[in-house]
Amino acid sequence: MIQLIKEIHLITSINSGPLCDKRGKQKWKEYHLSIFDGSNSSFNWSEIAKRDYLDESLILRSVERYIKEFSKMEVKEDLYSLLHNDYNQNNIFIDLLNNKVVGIIDWGDAIFGDPTYDFSRLRLLFWHYNLWDKVKNYYYKLLGFSSEQKELEDLYFISRVMEYLSYYSRKIDEFSIPRIKAHQSFLRNLD
Repeated sequence: MIQLIKEIHLITSINSGPLCDKRGKQKWKEYHLSIFDGSNSSFNWSEIAKRDYLDESLILRSVERYIKEFSKMEVKEDLYSLLHNDYNQNNIFIDLLNNKVVGIIDWGDAIFGDPTYDFSRLRLLFWHYNLWDKVKNYYYKLLGFSSEQKELEDLYFISRVMEYLSYYSRKIDEFSIPRIKAHQSFLRNLD
């Protein structure tokens, strides 16, 4: 999985953001911060925080803290990689006879940006299935991250936890409630 996503990241653009974005060249940091600072209309955190099962003060504190922490980070801002942005087991077809990936679907959220952000989605998959503690050393070994990249991936993981809280809280059901609880518990542990 990791090798394939690295190959996808070889496709690059001088612009970050959604593939069909008509706004012109935008820096990745600016695009990514728009998820949290109110300039991306899909993420109105004041409204999201009021949804059922969400701890409003926790969400708003987490958003504020994320903006502050990510604003301090240095990210590569010259060439952006194609990111699937939802790379997980549900979007990969595997030929079981050869144990090889033969297709990737669901490119609707694809963007150009920092490839480390794409890896944080893969990490979220491992975390959701309680595999993170078992695979994290191997995961980082395969990625070959520097300490700076690992720090950035840690921060992107927090971003993913919050973004998926927004997603899971749209429709409350027996699948979303445990995820909401787990994501908020993770954020509380950061407080």
